[in-house]
Amino acid sequence: MVTGLVVAVVVAVVVVASAVARHADTHQSARVPAAAPARSSPTPAAGGSAAVSAIDFEASRGTGRLTVLRRAWSDRGSPPPRSGSYLRLEVELRCTTGAVDYQPDHFSLFDEDGQLVEVTTAGRGGLGVGTLHAGERVLGTVWFDLPRGRATLVLADELRSVTAVPVPA
Repeated sequence: MVTGLVVAVVVAVVVVASAVARHADTHQSARVPAAAPARSSPTPAAGGSAAVSAIDFEASRGTGRLTVLRRAWSDRGSPPPRSGSYLRLEVELRCTTGAVDYQPDHFSLFDEDGQLVEVTTAGRGGLGVGTLHAGERVLGTVWFDLPRGRATLVLADELRSVTAVPVPA
């Protein structure tokens, strides 16, 4: 029963975060509230595009910052994508206080239609498994099999969703 309740809470948080991110994507204004994610524009990687989105988060054992450094779409891979394309996200996780656990399975996303998409095995090995402590960071990639379009990246830990960040098409 407790597990069911935890799952329900996680789903509710993810749905709300996805809705907020989608609303922010479609209703941009010149004024940015103080709580909005910081954004910048680095040089894009070859074959990718600069779409940096960053957001601070609070996890079960610490706080940190999730940054999507680059995104790239590909219609090739092994195995070939079932949806027609893979989305490859280069991410950076920083721990600012306490400890932050990470692994590819802590990431998922919602596509434009609100469908949950899990990390695919095509990109395993791009982000390791470990624990960050205050001041430490890790860079890696996560892959998703989905049709090209906007999405919302979700970061979770073992207990709950901790943040969501929009990913442009």
